[in-house]
Amino acid sequence: MPNYKRIFLNGYSYFLTIKTYQNNPILIENIELLRESFKYSKSKYRFKIEAIVILDLMKKTGV
Repeated sequence: MPNYKRIFLNGYSYFLTIKTYQNNPILIENIELLRESFKYSKSKYRFKIEAIVILDLMKKTGV
């Protein structure tokens, strides 16, 4: 896992973009596990989530 550099000061926000290997839909297929993981992490560490977006890039759109 990468060692992200962060500033640990109140009031800072972070924007992360994460792509799975070969667009593997592991996050979509395990969305409940992902939700539970966030709940567990929030119970252990103090942070606020402003928004989360999980995109299913395997589905093709006509746009």
